[in-house]
Amino acid sequence: MKTSELKNKIHQTVDQLDEDKLNELYGTIQNLIHGNVDESEWKTLTVDQKKGIYNAITEVESGKYLVHEDVMNLYKSKLNK
Repeated sequence: MKTSELKNKIHQTVDQLDEDKLNELYGTIQNLIHGNVDESEWKTLTVDQKKGIYNAITEVESGKYLVHEDVMNLYKSKLNK
């Protein structure tokens, strides 16, 4: 099968997935890209836990996060008042 045919087939398959399966596939792809192939722990998570992780990833990718140091400084300043 040619690369273009394979990409088209993958696209068609992904396009038909429901939200839960699409989120699960996204996690699998991220693991594959980053070299993390052990899915045993991922499979023990509930659907809500997986959704929470995906939401967190989306927020980080869109820049909606604080680094640890900023969070610590925020709470230190509140405690010192």
